[in-house]
Amino acid sequence: MENTKINNNTKHPKKWLSQFLANRALTFSDGRPLYAYKATTDELAHMREALQFCAAFGSRDVMRSETQGGNLKFAPLFVLYAAEWWRREYPGGPWKWEPIFESIGITGQDLADVTNNPQSHFYPAITQGFLYWKRPIFQEHGSKRHQYIGSIAAEGGLPLQLLLNPAAKITHYFKQLLERYLQIRSSGITANQIASEIGHILPETFRRDTVFNVAADIIEATIDLRQRFQLDEKSDPIAHLDKAYPAWADEFPLSLEAEPARVLLRALVYEAACHANEDNPISFERYLQKQDETTHYQVCAHVIFPKWIKQQT
Repeated sequence: MENTKINNNTKHPKKWLSQFLANRALTFSDGRPLYAYKATTDELAHMREALQFCAAFGSRDVMRSETQGGNLKFAPLFVLYAAEWWRREYPGGPWKWEPIFESIGITGQDLADVTNNPQSHFYPAITQGFLYWKRPIFQEHGSKRHQYIGSIAAEGGLPLQLLLNPAAKITHYFKQLLERYLQIRSSGITANQIASEIGHILPETFRRDTVFNVAADIIEATIDLRQRFQLDEKSDPIAHLDKAYPAWADEFPLSLEAEPARVLLRALVYEAACHANEDNPISFERYLQKQDETTHYQVCAHVIFPKWIKQQT
């Protein structure tokens, strides 16, 4: 996506969205998670510019839905931008709307006006934006209350800035997910199952199916590359991939333009290649599996054997 064509008319949300979809051979959204559109750094900059331009000519009105007299197509553009902002720029801590609004120039009293009484003000616009992208808004467990900012975060996929901290829980989560999947994948257990089962490693707010899905896709893609290019036999698996398959980064569900994403994926590829030569012992794996459409769980267990067992002399 690095050479994606950018529409010069960046200040018109409707035209910008049409061009954004056309760059992906689409006329309308196809319902994929927003992170899967792999918005580029240039596109993020143009989104910000368009939103700033709209906000400068009516900060109090832009975050209203079209039925409330809001700016045409501002809402879906804002939802896409907010998801990308969270993915690329969220620094950790409480989830708040204020940093996202401030990044497009809505500050001070305008910010207070936008965030005051969100249920009747900008939540209808957020809902409209999600409808445009054909994406769901989560509801709190046991409640009909919608989780608007949580849904935005989920559409971002992963908070990349947190990956720069090797001690962060999300970094530890990926390491554990890769190690456990390498050990037991031959038993038929999917990466998604493991991603969910070890979700307790993540902060509670990240324990969502969207996060588990993207994490599992990343691990699956990593192991697939290891097998296809015999990375366990290479002294420098990354250099080998860069030479043999320069487009290897396209295999992953997230854009690799952001440095934290490159750091994560290169580390995972290297880790997977190193693990490939290790002798996996016979192991016993026990886990809880949720029954479909119920709140009941059953205990499952597997004995996992390696493909080869060394003869002891």
